[in-house]
Amino acid sequence: MHAKIKDIINSNPKKYSQIVKRDLKLMNWVNANTLVDLETTTTLSEKIYSALYQTTGVCVNNSIKKFISITKGYGFCGHASTCSCSNESLTKKISESKTKYSDEKKKAIESKRASTMVLKYGKKYNSQRDEVKSILSHHKVSNENFEKLNDFDWLNTEYNENQRSLVDIGKELVIYYGTVGEYCVKHNFPIRKRSSYSTIEIEIKEFIQSHGFTVEHSNWNILGSHEIDLYVPDKKLAIEIDGLYWHSYSLTGKKENKMRHLSKTNAATANGVNLIHITDYEWENKKELIKSFILVKLGKSSKLYARKCYIGSPSKKDEIAFLNENHLQGSISSEFAVGLYFEGKLVALMTIGKSRYDKSNAKELLRFCTLKNTVIIGGAEKLFEEVKNKCQNLPIVSYCDLSKFSGKVYGRLGFEKSASKVTPGYFWTNGSIMISRFKCWKSQIKKWLPTYDPTLSEATNMFNAGYRRFWDCGQQKFTYTP
Repeated sequence: MHAKIKDIINSNPKKYSQIVKRDLKLMNWVNANTLVDLETTTTLSEKIYSALYQTTGVCVNNSIKKFISITKGYGFCGHASTCSCSNESLTKKISESKTKYSDEKKKAIESKRASTMVLKYGKKYNSQRDEVKSILSHHKVSNENFEKLNDFDWLNTEYNENQRSLVDIGKELVIYYGTVGEYCVKHNFPIRKRSSYSTIEIEIKEFIQSHGFTVEHSNWNILGSHEIDLYVPDKKLAIEIDGLYWHSYSLTGKKENKMRHLSKTNAATANGVNLIHITDYEWENKKELIKSFILVKLGKSSKLYARKCYIGSPSKKDEIAFLNENHLQGSISSEFAVGLYFEGKLVALMTIGKSRYDKSNAKELLRFCTLKNTVIIGGAEKLFEEVKNKCQNLPIVSYCDLSKFSGKVYGRLGFEKSASKVTPGYFWTNGSIMISRFKCWKSQIKKWLPTYDPTLSEATNMFNAGYRRFWDCGQQKFTYTP
């Protein structure tokens, strides 16, 4: 099979995946030998490559590498700021290139860099910018507290001998308790189960247990030096409770880490675990929707077959009401909606509109959801067939929220995952509410922020007003091409 697939790739470089897909024996061999996650990997090319060369596509730092093509294989696992693999390679290449520069070329490069900085920011060097000065003036951990964390004897006395909790030590050092846990792991201390948990963690744990599942609290085994708040072993399901305040960044807090949540999600995926993030705001304000979402993940929702349903066009009023009641993000402006009905009742919905970010003539699948606590088997496929007919052979794009979904459904619908590396997005918060970054663009922020200063950036305005920046897991783009 190995040699046969290679021959197919060499002789049919443009259609090899279709040939393999149509051959049951070849597909069975690929699925049996690939080392990538069949549920989260949507491109057949990557599965074939992994099966042929026995590679997982995960770097030594547990970051997901970018798959380029069947001939080139995997590239790096992201930007140099997020993974040391890329950083080391980039640094080496830059160093090698610089040794070949003449003094004249070095001066020209420096002059162009300085001119660009002055044109964009009015300063010759980054370190002269007010917003950068503000960031550089705040450290994640003070030198004194950093020494304590690295001091085996001090941390051993406090954590093991005095039996102080990670939370208690974290409060003393003015850092997140998880950071204390990471240093305990580095010192090879066995991590104790937390004796105190947030009310939300307890409520979610009890909810899952009420449906017959065992739930582990504070798991330090799966991700090594990182804690998982709740873990359901039977389903390999992990749940992170992300408090808006503690998981966001302010100038007076810990160092900003854009990859905090996405890196943890990627590491869990590499270990075969489905990690979902739930904010305290979502639990407090959308509890029934979150419960429904969890039940779907646990396989405990009511099931309905699409073949027993019929297609219909809901009114705009019904569309908005259904989305607000059943979709975590609520309603959004659309061009048209397609509904699935059972015995006269709307049970599933897809909405389509002009692509918000893609500059082509593509349409965008904006929303898809089912009735709370209900799974429609074959529902997405039946709705999308109608959507394709209405879009008249136009390409369709959609975006998957990686904090809660893997994008598996897009593979079933015939979408291809974008090769572009996913980068985290963000929103602003004061610890209690969520404010979209779009509402904080300079053209919008001036309308509602009392302390708005037009000479300052969005970030500086928001930080100065006491808001915090929360980085999410980003959104994976998918494209359907007719």
